[in-house]
Amino acid sequence: MTSTFCGRPVAGDRALIMAIVNRTPDSFYDRGATFTDEAAKEAAHRVIAEGADVVDVGGVKAGPGAVVDADEEIARVVPFIEWLR
Repeated sequence: MTSTFCGRPVAGDRALIMAIVNRTPDSFYDRGATFTDEAAKEAAHRVIAEGADVVDVGGVKAGPGAVVDADEEIARVVPFIEWLR
């Protein structure tokens, strides 16, 4: 069975694999390792090559820390998502 996800066909007989690329300088998980554009692009290429069906782009750190306003979050993620598409 085939269905669609974000307008693209996906097989319905398996779970989708999702990867996360953090666009935060203080990520709990990767300590900001993918904050720069180059590092984020390298990470995206890697997770897609490794089989990710979905790439979640995070613009705000999960957990305690500085408050990030909407404009800053948009600046962190939108250009990268446009490149990724």
